Amino acid sequence: MHHKKSSKKVKNIKPFLFKKCGRGEVWCGDSLQRMKTMHAETIDLCFTSPPFPLHRKKSYGNEVSMGYEEWLFQFIKQIKRLLKPTGSLVIDLGCCWEKGRAVRSLYDMRLALKISEELEMPMAQEFYWWNPSRLPTPAQWVTIEKIRLKDSVNKLMWFGKTDKPYANNQSVLIPYSENMEKLLDSRRYSRHMRPSGHKPSKAFKTRNAGAIAGNLMTLSNTNSADPYLKYCRENNLKPHPARCPYELPEFFIRFLTEENGKVLDPFAGSCATGFAAHKNKRRWICIDKEEEFLNTFEGHFGLRSVKKTPQKIKRYSVGTYAE
Repeated sequence: MHHKKSSKKVKNIKPFLFKKCGRGEVWCGDSLQRMKTMHAETIDLCFTSPPFPLHRKKSYGNEVSMGYEEWLFQFIKQIKRLLKPTGSLVIDLGCCWEKGRAVRSLYDMRLALKISEELEMPMAQEFYWWNPSRLPTPAQWVTIEKIRLKDSVNKLMWFGKTDKPYANNQSVLIPYSENMEKLLDSRRYSRHMRPSGHKPSKAFKTRNAGAIAGNLMTLSNTNSADPYLKYCRENNLKPHPARCPYELPEFFIRFLTEENGKVLDPFAGSCATGFAAHKNKRRWICIDKEEEFLNTFEGHFGLRSVKKTPQKIKRYSVGTYAE
């Protein structure tokens, strides 16, 4: 479907860039404006890692901490409109510290309350991504004054449009631990009361396809042999400096969508979310305003490098968005 161009000139909005890739679409431009043109209730999952509220600008276009919640909230309102009634929103948020103070910002808590109360989107669960290879930051408090410990965990918040958005924990089962394997193989097992007051049922010793995953994920992000990095080097392209590991969006895509579901990332960066969706046979839309990094997205898909600069994604004028 094509929307007719308005007779009025739209100011301060750059033309979008567009490219089709398998089941997905890559859009470069203002994701807030792009989302306003999309049909309501068409998205199964929005997984995104918005630019964190830092105190100085980065090359990937982060917002400064002042007024961050209001800035991000306008995007989340559009995301809610786009989600199906069974859809989910998962936001990856990093730690932020008050400027010049050894005090943790509470922006993530304020944002969670704002989403829950003003948009009436209940928080289904919190998740934590532990990156053991992260550098010791904030440096002033950790390595210089030595009065804080390094930030090594990102918080991910999962919201639904209802109390029970679509989810299936059987699609993200993990291998049993070594101790659990021994327990399953043993002939004797005492179902005594645990210190927590819980008593395991008889079904606890049943061997299933795997163990239920927890809400703490351990993922490093230091793979120098990543095909994406190789692609960028061979094509003289600058890689995105704040990519998340593929396993992070992939976990939620498998957990919160079914095959052929539709995934949206309005702060896509280099399109790691799109690649994770592609791998798992989902449809996807990736949007970002930084053309420099979006033009590296093909590196995720294992496309062969070329000697010349890859062909850039096609340019479309505002108002010619393709559904």
